[in-house]
Amino acid sequence: MEKIFILLLVLALVLPFPPHIINALLIFNLLFAFVWFVVSLFCRSFRFIRYFPSVLLFVHLIVLALNLSTMRVILQGHGFSIKIVEYTGSSIVGAQPGLGLAIFAILSLIRITSISDSLNVEPEGIASSGLWPNFWKEMRGYATFTKNLAWTHIIISIINLVGGIVIGTHINGMGLSLAFQSYASATVGIGYIIALQALFLETSTGVVVSAYQKQGSNK
Repeated sequence: MEKIFILLLVLALVLPFPPHIINALLIFNLLFAFVWFVVSLFCRSFRFIRYFPSVLLFVHLIVLALNLSTMRVILQGHGFSIKIVEYTGSSIVGAQPGLGLAIFAILSLIRITSISDSLNVEPEGIASSGLWPNFWKEMRGYATFTKNLAWTHIIISIINLVGGIVIGTHINGMGLSLAFQSYASATVGIGYIIALQALFLETSTGVVVSAYQKQGSNK
């Protein structure tokens, strides 16, 4: 079953999805990330902890696949055909694309800093407690992967904005101001969606690690 999931994920990274499928998957993945966060607040079962790092990794890879698929649609000039991107971008950017991009850039840097400061520090008690000895090793690897992935999403956002403006002005005949407004809105739209999903997943990670830090310290 895991091999099938990996194969489907590779296909998702390569093959184009129609906008309505991307829209549905973005909404579903966002809801799943929220549910996963809620479950992490209360569930401490062995099975949950056993599969916790693997589920996080898989969901992050799905997010990457959806971001790449969205980038393809945005660069084709149809970013607003993904309704959740249109709604999010229009709501946040409005008539001030520069301000929206600045806020998004600040949030992205805060996210990278928080990953570096919190997830790369080994909690006291877990390593010596004997409680699921592979768990913290997997979480350290997950922390490194998540930080690198955050930079990947930033690069995709830059491509969405700069590449979109170039394509819009030189190929689609758009004015510079209109191209900047349009592609900045689409870039911020998908960027905030990706960041919100990551926030739920990474907060759930902090909750679980903190819980087992306390449990390990009490042993």
